[in-house]
Amino acid sequence: MAFQRTILGPAPRPTSPRFCVVCNDPTYQACPVCRSAYYCSAACRQSDRSIHTRLCKTFFDFESKHPPKTHFRAILFPCASRAQLIWLETRTGEEGHRRPDTSPWLSSGSEFSQRIEYDYVLDKPLLDAVYLTYGKDQTDSSKAPLNKCIRSHTATEATQYKWHGPVIAYAMQGNKNPTEYRDIDMKDFRHIINHFTLNGPQIELTIPPAPPEPTIKGIRINCIGDVAMFGKIHYEQIELLETDSIFTTASSSQIAARLELPLLTRFCVPHSL
Repeated sequence: MAFQRTILGPAPRPTSPRFCVVCNDPTYQACPVCRSAYYCSAACRQSDRSIHTRLCKTFFDFESKHPPKTHFRAILFPCASRAQLIWLETRTGEEGHRRPDTSPWLSSGSEFSQRIEYDYVLDKPLLDAVYLTYGKDQTDSSKAPLNKCIRSHTATEATQYKWHGPVIAYAMQGNKNPTEYRDIDMKDFRHIINHFTLNGPQIELTIPPAPPEPTIKGIRINCIGDVAMFGKIHYEQIELLETDSIFTTASSSQIAARLELPLLTRFCVPHSL
């Protein structure tokens, strides 16, 4: 028979450090209510408060007796009410892999999923991947009502995305190619809300631009023709990528070798980069 926890008290100290929801620093300090989210400092806890309090008490009141091993704790974002914790059953499919059974909440055979691997609001990778599952009507607002639950969670954020129909979130162990399910927790809830803020249904995660490749400064000696015809200066400062072929194919001049200077030279076609 299921039961509920009704007594608040200090969270038991874990045997090994956990990771702060906000910054990923190791810590032993858990939220005294839900005992699911960990914070390394009062500042990190305060920065997470506006999101954490939306589900903290619900998490505490949720039935703590775990059903069979085929069930895992997940979060349901219904259209008209608040976010709910549910037990999501996994079943073995025809291919032999276990899949979550979302049929009690979503239309069977018409599902899409998004995988969350990085929190771009907190700018950090997730230790475990989180999945969002929803119906195909997400892309057609005329067939599915606006998800006011998600809207309310992102109401204070600058977001342009609208979700329609119910959405289920569940977690798996590991970030790359996970195969094992696990109970979702309050840390995951923070990442999910941040994802809703920056992403809409069927929209790929916005990948930050790659950092510029490192360069090395050099001097280009322009010929008289380039100087006269194209207005180039005789000695022009340039930057070359570290992967430029000059660093693998060019050789040092005899003068540079005698002076023991690390100078590389290469002939350039006139009026070229």
